[in-house]
Amino acid sequence: MKKIKLNEEEISTLKTLHKSAKNKRKADKIKTILFLDEWFTIKETSRLLLLDEDTISTIRNKFIDKWVDNFLEDNYKIYCWKLADEEEKEIIEFVKNNIIMDSWIIVEYISVNFGKKYTKQWVTNMLHRLNFVYKKTKKVPAKASILKQFLQIYCYKILKATLTKNETILFMDWVHPVHNVMNQYWWIEKWKEKEIKSNTWRNRININWAYNIDTQELITVESEMINAQSTIELYKKIEEKYSDKETIFIFRDNAKYYSNKLVKEYLETSRIKEIPLPTYSPNLNPIERLWWYFKKEVLYNKYYERFDDFREVVTQFFWDNFDKHKSKLSTYVTDNFKVMWF
Repeated sequence: MKKIKLNEEEISTLKTLHKSAKNKRKADKIKTILFLDEWFTIKETSRLLLLDEDTISTIRNKFIDKWVDNFLEDNYKIYCWKLADEEEKEIIEFVKNNIIMDSWIIVEYISVNFGKKYTKQWVTNMLHRLNFVYKKTKKVPAKASILKQFLQIYCYKILKATLTKNETILFMDWVHPVHNVMNQYWWIEKWKEKEIKSNTWRNRININWAYNIDTQELITVESEMINAQSTIELYKKIEEKYSDKETIFIFRDNAKYYSNKLVKEYLETSRIKEIPLPTYSPNLNPIERLWWYFKKEVLYNKYYERFDDFREVVTQFFWDNFDKHKSKLSTYVTDNFKVMWF
């Protein structure tokens, strides 16, 4: 970084200019140089003067290149606060179709394509106004079939529309909560860190579960391993729960233990009818949203000293206090399926 080191004469000259400065912009420029001379960082100077860091850097660079001669002159071209509608539309398409990791890219894009210069902060504010937010990209399975997803959604809607009183629909999956902290975003004071204790071990709980969206009933089985035996145990609990139903449709993924020989033999005389979901399509299983809600409530940014403490919290969620979550789950866990596009 370019350093500034003023002598006594230069400091005196700048202070005299500051006293006579009637323009706030000029006064801020002079104070910026004086602060940087005192070895304040750009970030600290930005906070003191309530200016963005890009502006501080620009003032510093202009001062070093030109010193006082042209340092206080404003050479910025004045543009209207809003770009032309067509220019904004072009920017929207550019951002939508490219991975923009830094708004400096948009600053440069506007300069090259429209011949206009704006600060990074101005462009950032513009992106917010155009309904863009800065957040992580989302990973999706590369091998998912769009056609199969559409077909699955169509078939599900038909099944639900023609469902009789003697039939019901469930979604099934398995989870294995791990006894360790899952770090997640948190509102933290600027320029500070927030630390959370973590565990060094990896004990986990294996749970096979099924969920009924319409009745918000959750049926679970905990076991040492998720396999054919634990799947059959879950099926037995489901049949007991829905003893009044002639047919129980269960949507599940394509895990090997769900299509195991023992499971197939059991299903031959069962009231359960399995419907495998398309491969690489977790978006079509709403129980995945229940898993997300569980992580938010129990795992994200939460530390449990002992495994027994962790097990107790998991037990309370799945078995003891599940009813208290139902009002929120009616919003989170729905069958409003969306296709994953690429």
